[in-house]
Amino acid sequence: MAPKWPAAWRPTRRERLVFTPEGGCYRDLELAVRLIPMFGIDRFVVAADQWPAWSRRVRNLGEGMVRDPRYQQIADDLRAKIERGEYAPGSRLPTEKQLSQLYNAGRNTVREAIRQIVGLRLVTTQAGAGTFVAEKIEPLLITITGGPSVGGDTAQYLSDAEARNPFNSVPRVEVQKASVAPELRLGADDSVVSRHQERFLDGIPWSLQTTFYPMRLVRQGADRLLSAANIAPGAVNYLSEVLDVQEVGWQDRVKVRVPDSHEAAFFRLPDDGRVAIIEIRRTAYEGFGTPLRLTVTACPADRNELLFQTGRMPKEQTPLEVTNGAGPVGSTNKPSSG
Repeated sequence: MAPKWPAAWRPTRRERLVFTPEGGCYRDLELAVRLIPMFGIDRFVVAADQWPAWSRRVRNLGEGMVRDPRYQQIADDLRAKIERGEYAPGSRLPTEKQLSQLYNAGRNTVREAIRQIVGLRLVTTQAGAGTFVAEKIEPLLITITGGPSVGGDTAQYLSDAEARNPFNSVPRVEVQKASVAPELRLGADDSVVSRHQERFLDGIPWSLQTTFYPMRLVRQGADRLLSAANIAPGAVNYLSEVLDVQEVGWQDRVKVRVPDSHEAAFFRLPDDGRVAIIEIRRTAYEGFGTPLRLTVTACPADRNELLFQTGRMPKEQTPLEVTNGAGPVGSTNKPSSG
């Protein structure tokens, strides 16, 4: 079968012409050897009537050449495009169907290629949403130190984190049964006020935070706990001003677990479970050991690091620093204004 010459030029006897049965045409042999495998072409020859010696050389080279599997070729090409910025961090890759058409490959081959770059942590797959280029995340180092001070405010947190561009959503307020917050040691018929916020740094979802307060605080006059708005200068200071209630201490219970479906979607985590969730349950106490609030913070392990210090330590510059009682650990490290 005669090759289909590109319209822009015609071959001459002096050119080393390489073409494929599929109609691909290359002037340079070495270039052809490099490029042909990228398109999944198994056979290629030179115009034998013009260059018999070249024809034999290409056939021999083709038979002895070890080619990467097709899925690996696609994975390498996708990796190169990501590294060049053709697919930006956080952007979604074309669908499997689109990639199959782009690379003229089967869906299973494309799926295996995606698995290869997922393993390199270049992309993440989210069930029902697609495949996304991994965002470059600088972990937030949170230093927890022991000290005599208790309390603080969100305004101070926002000042400390200003370089990271923090943002907190408007609180979602609900009244729930006390059983959702057993650490508060309330009766079965009691209720709690929950205030839930989504936390962002640099536009990236960083943590989910929910604080539970006994309903008795509302009955005593702290009715702003029921307001779906931030409480300035922070809920801890608000309770101190309105009810003369002081936090005298707190304890954190930290555990690492797999993300649930809501967390995986919000944080855009890979669906293979390799990024764990750090859950911190902070119970704060007022005088006489009565629980005052429970704050539950969930943050992905790929963007949060905890540093615990006690005793005399040299002062170090860290992105955020919290002291005893300074609020829930996570993207917010002072008492929540929510």
